[in-house]
Amino acid sequence: MPTHREEGIENVRYLAVIFASLTLAMVVLLGLGIAEPGTAKAASTPYIHFDKYTSYKALSSGNKNGAVVRSLSDGSGVVRLAGQQRAGYSGSLTSPVYKTQVRADTLNPSWNASTPSGTWMKLQLQVRSGGSWTGWMDMGSWSSRTDTIKRHSADGQRSGSWRVYTDTLQSVGPVFADAYRYRLTLYTKKRDVTPTVRGLFVTSSDSYRNGEWPGVPADKNVWGRSLSVPARSQMIYKDGGEVWCSPTSLSMVMAYWANQTGRKG
Repeated sequence: MPTHREEGIENVRYLAVIFASLTLAMVVLLGLGIAEPGTAKAASTPYIHFDKYTSYKALSSGNKNGAVVRSLSDGSGVVRLAGQQRAGYSGSLTSPVYKTQVRADTLNPSWNASTPSGTWMKLQLQVRSGGSWTGWMDMGSWSSRTDTIKRHSADGQRSGSWRVYTDTLQSVGPVFADAYRYRLTLYTKKRDVTPTVRGLFVTSSDSYRNGEWPGVPADKNVWGRSLSVPARSQMIYKDGGEVWCSPTSLSMVMAYWANQTGRKG
């Protein structure tokens, strides 16, 4: 059993990882850079990596069971249930094995999905460390609506040295993954209605290096500029509160750029 000190260290690492993931997401969304420190001790190798699976080639390379990937005119792909769906139908897509590009003890998945009424999706991750695979770790069941299921994560799962902290898969102790794979499962309660997924993403990182310069060059043209993001508060939701600060802040930035680009989805 971990001691209170060890649990405290893990909690600090988790909070640091959430902050690092939010920072990286904002860099990607805004096209911003992070100021390079004026020291020769800046990190020479990256410790955060963002994997994106949005093309037809990337999405269709997995093993499909009751799911199909359709190709779009721009080369992107969309995952949906195969054939004519009956009520209570589900289908899955399991990815190939992907090697981690950095020494990773932390993985954060995300997705772009559309879930009409009566449909939802679930994403699971599996990592390899020390030559062994974990079990499938449930990283959340999600629907954009509230009339089908209650969106939820499965906090507290554990497999070997790996544990799920809400939406983050992280090792306990200095254990690192060298590969991972995902499994996407789509569900419908209605005949001929399917959820669709247009993108899956995984951010992997080394939490022991949080605070180091990630190697992203600075764009000084945007220094001192404030964005008029919409005001939102996680405190107005039942059972919300301080633990929702990261997704709330990220959604504000995403909403701003959705209005700027006209891409509301």
